[in-house]
Amino acid sequence: MNKIIPIIFTLLMSLNANAFDIRNDFHNGMFDEGKLTTLIESKIYISNSLTLAYKGIGKTMLADHLFMPTSKLSYFNKGKADLEKVIKLEPNNPEFRYLRLLIQLNAPFFLDYSSNINSDVNLFTKNLTNYNISKAWKLKFIVNLLAADGLTTQQKAKITTLKNKLT
Repeated sequence: MNKIIPIIFTLLMSLNANAFDIRNDFHNGMFDEGKLTTLIESKIYISNSLTLAYKGIGKTMLADHLFMPTSKLSYFNKGKADLEKVIKLEPNNPEFRYLRLLIQLNAPFFLDYSSNINSDVNLFTKNLTNYNISKAWKLKFIVNLLAADGLTTQQKAKITTLKNKLT
């Protein structure tokens, strides 16, 4: 029995570390081709919705670094499909909506991937406060969204109001 408790503790800590690591790894390498490639190909992350979401956005962002238009579109579509899959599984998860917003706000217009911006902003601002994640990550998500182009004045105001509530 005494040996089981440390094993369970270690397992629980590794589950929590996975969320931090994939978030951290993505945000530290979101504009670096090599780091994005490592993130999407890595087998070190536990297989769950969060991992699929971050690997999905990694694929969409890696598409920007590819040369062939067909490869770009293929990577973008695969990443988009991964993210849509997790949003369908957890439709009220503000972190997944944040990730989709990052894609939608930065994707070229001809990819026609911007129809959910308003609903994602609404869900993100409604659910982020009670989301079980550190305040530092919440603020990081907000700052990243406010730095993106493509938000309307009303959407920016809604996100800024949320930021003010958290600070």
